[in-house]
Amino acid sequence: MFLDACDIDDGATLECDVCVIGAGAAGLTIAHELAGSALSVIVISGGGRRRRGRDQALYRGTVRDPSQHSWADRFRERRYGGTTAIWGGRCVPYDAIDFEARPYVPHSGWPFGRDTLEPYYARAAVYCEIGAPLFDAATALPDRPASLLPGLASEAVTGTTIERFSRPTDFGRLLERRLAAAPAVRVLLDAHCIGLAGAANGAAIDHAPCATFRPSRFSVRARTYVVAAGGLETARLLMAARQASAQPLAIASPWLGRGYMGHLNGTVGAIRFAVPPERINGGYEVSPDGVYCRRRLWVTAAAQRQHGLLNTMFRLHHPPIADPTHRDPVLSAMYLVKDLVLYEYSRKLRAARSLGHLLGHLRNVATRPLVLARFGIDFVDRRWLRPRRLPSVARFSPTGRYSIEFHAEQSPDPASRLELGDAVDCFGMPELVIDWRVHARDVDSVARAYALLQRELAAAGLGVLELDRDGMDAAIRADGAVGGHHLGAVRLADAPERGVVDRHGRLFGIANGYVASAAVLPTSSQANPTFTVVALAIRLADHLRQRAHATRLSARPVRLETRPRREPVPA
Repeated sequence: MFLDACDIDDGATLECDVCVIGAGAAGLTIAHELAGSALSVIVISGGGRRRRGRDQALYRGTVRDPSQHSWADRFRERRYGGTTAIWGGRCVPYDAIDFEARPYVPHSGWPFGRDTLEPYYARAAVYCEIGAPLFDAATALPDRPASLLPGLASEAVTGTTIERFSRPTDFGRLLERRLAAAPAVRVLLDAHCIGLAGAANGAAIDHAPCATFRPSRFSVRARTYVVAAGGLETARLLMAARQASAQPLAIASPWLGRGYMGHLNGTVGAIRFAVPPERINGGYEVSPDGVYCRRRLWVTAAAQRQHGLLNTMFRLHHPPIADPTHRDPVLSAMYLVKDLVLYEYSRKLRAARSLGHLLGHLRNVATRPLVLARFGIDFVDRRWLRPRRLPSVARFSPTGRYSIEFHAEQSPDPASRLELGDAVDCFGMPELVIDWRVHARDVDSVARAYALLQRELAAAGLGVLELDRDGMDAAIRADGAVGGHHLGAVRLADAPERGVVDRHGRLFGIANGYVASAAVLPTSSQANPTFTVVALAIRLADHLRQRAHATRLSARPVRLETRPRREPVPA
């Protein structure tokens, strides 16, 4: 059932077995997994079914270095469905090495291994709508070339791993009917959780205060709480609860807010391949089950251990877009309209404009308009008119020259952190201060991974990777953090001195508080986080069901006090 929180009486208390704070991928997955159990569930959705400025304003905060990290209210959506309303859909599991305690990566290691998550990845694939969870080209794309590059037989770099792409799936739309039909699930729209009140000794959560823009306030009291509000808001809620002047939570860890990570990503260098261009398999392909897939170049786990590298992969990118000598009218058109595309992509297309560059791009467009027109018709069809969307532009290079995009792990660093500022939002919640930092070892690892790729390509006679050695560090740092990948500030660990939540996601020191969010990821991998977050959410739901069964917990009916809305809600 879906309810408008503005219809709940001011001062009311709602009761349930499990309160899920957040209605994004993690929160809705948990609610759906619990829908068939004996547990009553309330989901607090910080917003309605569409994006509104008043809700987004609650995400505002301060960024210490805006040149390296996006503003706090970008790349995340405060509404039902959360950021899955705008995500790109890239799904890749974490690699086994990501779970290991690596001696060259301080504070690395999970409280369990990749094998623990394996069955949950299979179930997460259904939610993410990516077809069979196969991430090797030989099995995912049968009867097609197994590698991105023919003849690449390196033990250090492989071209056989693939990414799978969701529709991309809006979890709100995917699960709405099922949640609406679940008698023991209540989704409260336009309800903003504004804290977590501790019990008398702070060792448990007593209730979750909520507010609406009506204005009104009410509370949700539950046996168990799951904070699933995203990588930033989850940390903000928990830090505010620990610092509250009344009824603070006794979260027993020095890591809360620390170890904040993202991914290093950018385009550095270019490859001139020595193989026929048509034999390079770097574009999008559709798998037998109808899912877009794409091959990458991945630095193997053995090479990572041998050379002390963080997890890194490379994608073929179109030729340098700012240089009109590529003579591609599509790339030139993208360059000319770069300020009109999404912020994350336009940020990567920035380059100094000059009259010569502009004239070159205009010449490319003017001399090959039919190529541009055909591309435009095909792109609109595959990107916007079909239920499964083409993920992005991936242009074939007839010359065999490509830029190289890297996507790399960032090591957990206690100095990279989230804090609470002095400013507060309209509900009195302290705003977030983001102090994202890149350690020198992160940049050095990317540079050495590039050097390794360069050597392997040359040794195999597959091509030449052109790098500006003097400008490598600056180029690696140029694009800063990937927008939307907010990881690690509430990390999983086997003890409170090493993290904030235990192997099941339970807050250390809090008997009935759990976290389901990218914030719990203790390492960042080379993989986008959503797929792993959904797998962890399913695992947590299983744990909550098993825990309820073991303690013979019986569900209590949700008690709601509602009234007809007497005044309009502010737009």
